[in-house]
Amino acid sequence: MDSLPIPDNNLINYLEEVYQGILKLIANKSIESIYTTAYEGGHPDHDAATGIAFVLSLTANCPAYQFFLYNAFNVTKPFFQVMKPLQDNKLEKLKIKFKDSVRVAFLFLNYKSQFKTWLGLGLFAIYHFFIQRHYYKQSISAHLFYNRPNTGE
Repeated sequence: MDSLPIPDNNLINYLEEVYQGILKLIANKSIESIYTTAYEGGHPDHDAATGIAFVLSLTANCPAYQFFLYNAFNVTKPFFQVMKPLQDNKLEKLKIKFKDSVRVAFLFLNYKSQFKTWLGLGLFAIYHFFIQRHYYKQSISAHLFYNRPNTGE
């Protein structure tokens, strides 16, 4: 699976194809853990990816973790919170080395389809990675999906 032509905001319509494609990629590999974007209501593709990661973690018998990008919880439209967890339960705060901050900044630049998003959120992400130098990860479990991730739009 090199790539699938999935339109933005439509991953939910390709769950089975993506899941099967990833299964082919990880066949005969030992997976220790899975990291994905958080189920936080910021972007529907991120939320769908969290579901795929959870199911893959059950298949691979390994833990799955989410990391936070952006959400609209307790903010006025059109604003977002950047890299702020929705819940404090079982968060692990991880330090970011400077070289990793630089690497992540270059990864952001590779997502040309997300140019407008990073225009609005990029400065906050840069502040987070280069000044605060930490991020949070959180274990993914089935109860995460029982409710909407937040009440924002």
